[in-house]
Amino acid sequence: MEGIFKYLAAISLICGMLFIKVSDGMKCYQCNSLTDPYCDTLGNETDALTYLKPCENVHNNSAFCRKIVQHVKFSQSMRIIRRCGWETDVHNLTCKSFEDDDHKEIVCQCFEDGCNAANQFSSPSSLLMRLPPASLFYYMLLQ
Repeated sequence: MEGIFKYLAAISLICGMLFIKVSDGMKCYQCNSLTDPYCDTLGNETDALTYLKPCENVHNNSAFCRKIVQHVKFSQSMRIIRRCGWETDVHNLTCKSFEDDDHKEIVCQCFEDGCNAANQFSSPSSLLMRLPPASLFYYMLLQ
């Protein structure tokens, strides 16, 4: 039994190390559909990479990615804005909404490179990172 535990611990460590990424800083998709209609969907992955840019360091705050969906009431139009952010939501919400007389918007924040491209803020790497520890925990419960 102890051999299996060591084996699982080693596998978990190796899998975890595979997902460690050395980076120069956060990279987010940065565009605005008001000036570039392609920003709406970022459909083709290869073309979308031109919008993936490093975030600037602002006031020594850690950058994260943000996606804003605005519904402008007077023109009945929708805008998508993808950019870096530096001040997170006070309540640590993933998404929040705001509405006034002019527009309604949903602002979402996420914390992995390029995470502001998709409709949902999740990534396969974050799921895979959780599998080895979960497997180890499950194995320990069975003992």
